[in-house]
Amino acid sequence: MNVPSLPPAILLDPRPVDRPWGGERVGPRFGWSQDNPVGEWWLASTYPGSETTVRNTGMDLSAWLDRPEAQEICKGSQNFPVLLKFLDCKDVLSVQVHPDDTVARSHGLPRGKTEAWFVVDCEEGAGVYLGTQEGVSGQDLLEIVAAGGGNQAVRDALRFIEVTPGDTLLVPAGSVHAIGPGLVLFEVQQNSDTTYRIYDWGRSRPVHIKESKDALLDHPQLDPIQGETSGDHWTLLLDDPAFAVMR
Repeated sequence: MNVPSLPPAILLDPRPVDRPWGGERVGPRFGWSQDNPVGEWWLASTYPGSETTVRNTGMDLSAWLDRPEAQEICKGSQNFPVLLKFLDCKDVLSVQVHPDDTVARSHGLPRGKTEAWFVVDCEEGAGVYLGTQEGVSGQDLLEIVAAGGGNQAVRDALRFIEVTPGDTLLVPAGSVHAIGPGLVLFEVQQNSDTTYRIYDWGRSRPVHIKESKDALLDHPQLDPIQGETSGDHWTLLLDDPAFAVMR
């Protein structure tokens, strides 16, 4: 594959975001200062109120993209298509689902949230939950949660995938999922921060059962994509209508 045509690079300062499941692996790995566990490092964001900053300019990325001379890169910050993050997962994330574009618009949101994970680092045996077990639907999972099923009942309903560094996983909007502990992921996602929690492993955050019921889709099971780990050429890892990911 030929090297794609790319716009000039700009340097962005990462934005740390606290999460109850956050860890302390990403900051030291990349030389970023952190005094407490950080769950997410937002790398490129025009999300309102959570924009990343263009280094040495004093401008957030939204303002930078809205300049006339930046229109070749993106037709304004409102059209910036993705949000890029590192996830530092010391503990398991909630079981959740994101709406697709159609459901998001019906909920008054501008777009849905398909995402992809690239495994940067992981502890032995670490993995993710993506989809449900064969014979279990998303609606079955909601019924298990509504009936008071505990951690083990929820785990038994979910499909667990053990991962290794270099794996890429597509998470189509509508997929029930949860990220397990001991993982560092690079996440590419549609430019949305909408998450509907189904189950939170005993944490006290609210859940969104009605919204989850609207958003859940029983997609075919997807396996990790094994990309090349060396070489001086570009490798297409996945190509989805929402975005493509190349290494």
